[in-house]
Amino acid sequence: WKMEVQAKNWLGEIRETTLFDWQQCIPESTFYGYYRRGLGRVKEAKLHLDREAGVAASERTDKPTRNYPITDQATDELSVSLALRCKLRDGTKKVELQVADERAQKTHHYSVTGPETLTIDGNKIETLKVQRQRGKNSERQTYMWFAPGYDYTLVQLMQKNDDGEHLMTLQSLKGL
Repeated sequence: WKMEVQAKNWLGEIRETTLFDWQQCIPESTFYGYYRRGLGRVKEAKLHLDREAGVAASERTDKPTRNYPITDQATDELSVSLALRCKLRDGTKKVELQVADERAQKTHHYSVTGPETLTIDGNKIETLKVQRQRGKNSERQTYMWFAPGYDYTLVQLMQKNDDGEHLMTLQSLKGL
């Protein structure tokens, strides 16, 4: 499978791509790519996950290649929402995922905090709010809202950290 997310305007663009195989509810990544262009600069990162060898190879602009061990269920940052969507559909309330990024594989913990109603495109939508559990001392917080009535589509994401609060909300559910 392939999933790609792209945002573009006159200042630049960001594109993320993942290639993966489904194993039960885990999108097991084989490749993750990140590309950002803006203000005359380009940043590119590639992550190759070799399950048979149990190794990930991370390549970044102007950095040496980094290799590190991974498990056979490793996924990537972009595929996390797909795994959560599948787990929520199965009724799971607490999720643990092995996530590989450009530095290492880490265990991410998520839990459903409860239902919440959002307004999207003028319609009230019932959602399940999910929080990433980062530990007591972390100032960074991540929340995601998935809509069961729309096959658990991710409809809102909020990131809070030291530079403020960042909120992304789906503007329309047409076509879902």
